[in-house]
Amino acid sequence: MSSIRDLARGLGVSIGTVSRALNGRPDVNAATRARILAAAEAQGYSANPAARSLRKGSTNIVGFLFAPPEANSPLADVFFMDVVQGVQGALCDESLELVVLPCPTDDSPEAYVRRLVSRRFFDALIVMGGRDTLNAELVRSGVPVVGLAGSGGLSALVDFDHQATFADAITRLVNLGHTRVAAAPACPGRPVNAARVQHWLTPSTTEAEGRALGVELLSLDPLPTALIVENDAVAAGIYAALRTSGREPGRDLAVISCRSTARGRNLQPTPASYTYDPALIGAALARTVLGLLSGQPADGSVALAVGGVFVEGSSAGRPPV
Repeated sequence: MSSIRDLARGLGVSIGTVSRALNGRPDVNAATRARILAAAEAQGYSANPAARSLRKGSTNIVGFLFAPPEANSPLADVFFMDVVQGVQGALCDESLELVVLPCPTDDSPEAYVRRLVSRRFFDALIVMGGRDTLNAELVRSGVPVVGLAGSGGLSALVDFDHQATFADAITRLVNLGHTRVAAAPACPGRPVNAARVQHWLTPSTTEAEGRALGVELLSLDPLPTALIVENDAVAAGIYAALRTSGREPGRDLAVISCRSTARGRNLQPTPASYTYDPALIGAALARTVLGLLSGQPADGSVALAVGGVFVEGSSAGRPPV
């Protein structure tokens, strides 16, 4: 049985053109539409089970709920539209539509969700930046809901691969010659090479917490030569604390940030950090939604973990002599 990709490849047209032709859209040339319909019938094309189930009295619509993130959310500076495009591209392959639903800033997100769910104009939801109270409201709705990073308690979750990132950062520092490594991860669990870390410090996610973390770090004797932090905001707080004590980041303390953010663009030395491709995150969210709609269990587990890509920075050098 052919897939929509097979049809498109065999006919030499785009997946979007095949999707529009099969769904009777008017913006497809009549001759092209006829070719596509004939090929689909000849090859026994049948849409993804998720798409088929949606057509049976459903809307063919997936909602993307963007809730105002909390201050320490790892999504506060994610390039939202790139994530949306990644979701949209993957859903288009299965003839599903995406509707973005930004929560009003002057309204309760929980009340907004109740109104949306009561109208039942979507078959599944993706939530980005959800809070615990909002997630509880979504769970009560009975609609399949996929969350992104920090949106726990939902049908399924797509998350950053925190442990793999921290493990890679530890390996890089050890390979540079560091033997006194400290870490302050905000994610649960420990990486496989956790034994190479001498000090596990207070989990920190904001710049203010980074300053407090710097005070904690500076109280250690001997002082670590390297530190792994959650994001660039924490790195900014560490930089400030070090300079208050007469020390210089990068020279006296190597720093690696496990998630690059806009805050890092203004920091000197440039933080060594990890970036996450928002288009890949969007595609992972869409695949998870399609899995739920095709009958996969909605047990709240992490369905997909997206890995980061290391970006060199001058904040992570060899230990001081």
